[in-house]
Formats: sequence, structure tokens, C-alpha cells
Amino acid sequence: MAERFENPLLSGKGPNPREKSIMFYLEKNIYIFGGHQNGINFNDFYKLSLNNLLWEKINIKGFIPEVYQGFTGERVGKKFYMIGGCDFENKFCNEETFIFDITNSTWTKLSIYQQYFLFDKIFYFI
Repeated sequence: MAERFENPLLSGKGPNPREKSIMFYLEKNIYIFGGHQNGINFNDFYKLSLNNLLWEKINIKGFIPEVYQGFTGERVGKKFYMIGGCDFENKFCNEETFIFDITNSTWTKLSIYQQYFLFDKIFYFI
């Protein structure tokens, strides 16, 4: 039996086509943040519910990250950690760390002290 891809009918307005975004899965939802396409950087957040195949743009609050590309991130529990990113047009890269709380759709920017504390704890347990 050959495997095949399907093209399901989705509803709602999803994100524009993009590359260099971050995607993660949580509780039957796929989340997409940021990315880049045709010289435009995005800092928006979308969710695709796999229960009803509905796209939803998330109304985000807090300290919203600048529109960068080339960042990295990881979901831990119900929080998404994003580190770095670059603005290649202005030849600028940052070392900032942001946390997105999925339960209340809020971004928080960590201070330098908080970043070192976080990374110290992570590396301590590895």
C-alpha cells in the first residue's frame, strides 16, 4: 500500500507563505511563529486546530519580538522559548530571549540576568 499526501480543506485565514519560521505542536494544534518571504519579515503567530482544521491568528500581548528571521526556539510544556534572530537587511543579529506563554498568548522578554539564570539551570541538569 502506497502512502500519499492529502490536501484537506482548511477554513479560516492562515499565514502568508513563508520560510524560516518556527512551528511546534501542542494538544492537537500546530503553531507557527514569524518567518520571512520576499524581503518581508513576520512576527505574527498562527494556530491550526487539527480537530476542526481551522486556522486562527493569535492575538498576542506583552513584549512582542521584533520582526527577525533566523531565530531558534523550543516548546517546553505550555511555553515557547525563542532565542536570537537577525535583521539581514540592516546586518544586525541579537541575543535576546523571549518566552511565549501559550495559555494567555503573552510574550515576555528576559533580561540578561534572567537569560544567564535560565541557561545556567538548563546546563546544570544536562
